[in-house]
Amino acid sequence: MEKKPGAALVVQHNNLIEAYYDMDLSANEHKIIKYAISKIKLNDTQFPDYSFDVKEFVKAANVKGGNYYKEVEKIADELSKKRIKVKSKEAIGYFPWFSAIVYQKGVVHISFNHHIKDLLLQLEQTFTNYPFEVITPLKSAYSLRLFELLKQYEKIGYRRMKIDDLRRMLGIRDKYSEYSAMKQRVLKKAHSELNKKTKLSFEYEEVKEGRKVVAIDFFIKSNYKNEQLELFEEPEVNNEPEVIEGEVIEDTSKENIFVSHIRSKLKKQGIFIDDYLIEKWVKYGEGLVEEAVEEVKGKNNIKNYYGYISSILLAKKKKAKAKEAQINNMTVEDKTELVIQSIIENYKTNKTLVPDWLVMDECIPLLEKELSISKEEAEDIWMNKGKEIVERIDEAILTNQSKPNKSRSRM
Repeated sequence: MEKKPGAALVVQHNNLIEAYYDMDLSANEHKIIKYAISKIKLNDTQFPDYSFDVKEFVKAANVKGGNYYKEVEKIADELSKKRIKVKSKEAIGYFPWFSAIVYQKGVVHISFNHHIKDLLLQLEQTFTNYPFEVITPLKSAYSLRLFELLKQYEKIGYRRMKIDDLRRMLGIRDKYSEYSAMKQRVLKKAHSELNKKTKLSFEYEEVKEGRKVVAIDFFIKSNYKNEQLELFEEPEVNNEPEVIEGEVIEDTSKENIFVSHIRSKLKKQGIFIDDYLIEKWVKYGEGLVEEAVEEVKGKNNIKNYYGYISSILLAKKKKAKAKEAQINNMTVEDKTELVIQSIIENYKTNKTLVPDWLVMDECIPLLEKELSISKEEAEDIWMNKGKEIVERIDEAILTNQSKPNKSRSRM
């Protein structure tokens, strides 16, 4: 298999795509790594030393600013300190990307760490590839990492990621300790940037255990999968069906993925329901169905699980509709108070007090959505009630911590 002439193709083993990062990288640090990978020839059996001119990289990576020589020198220094954690079925390894990275007279000289050779050389299967040029417009490092993680699953069109795993893969660890901050600074930003600047877009749904968000369901739409084979002179077509959690999935429609995941949840509890019946629950949404399945856990005296779970779902749906009707009959003031209470509820279990800007960033869009008002109107409400909302959140957090004398410090 050969790259087409001129194709700067980034090809990585999927274990490398899913590596945990010791710390987060900047967008330009990511781009230097990927640009170096694009220099690897598909028939290389050993890592040669790769070199490229800074001007060449700056042009290819769309780096802006006049002092880019100093920037690249700084990146070279930082990358020498940063490691990845790579998992496979056989082992777990901790590696720096490079054994050496030298900046000299406007040229970057790179030697890849030989321990990751099998993740970059002579790849025949279980790899992900994309043209380097598709990531050059991306400004956010998190957008770039999510692009890779979602492109890996573009054929399936769906990927569920646990929050803890996602944090490690992005390298953010405790940087955004509260999910609401991670959602605002990582997920929403990546959602906007990928949808606008690439041919890979996504929507996402939160998976909750009680009130806590424990995972994200990503629904992926990609036009790259139709172009990918054109990057090779002699394309190899893989007609093997996709596999999700050890199960072969022939039909990768959203409905069938839903059925497969719910069937798996039921199977773990020793419950077996026909697929055509499970598919009838699609209208309730996966999150609600998972809640209902969880409610029957340990109940061994149920004769008709389909009927029992369906009754739970119907009751939950009726409750949701009743709440919606109640909200529709409320005054604007009452609806506003309901939104404020939901925000307070979301933050009250925080370990630390929440900065004003973060509350504002969440409150304004929520007011827009729940009250069906313009952004300007939502900002007016924040101007009038913002201070009160923050004070009430502070009070709820401190009460929950049973530390009423804790002093507040702003970020």
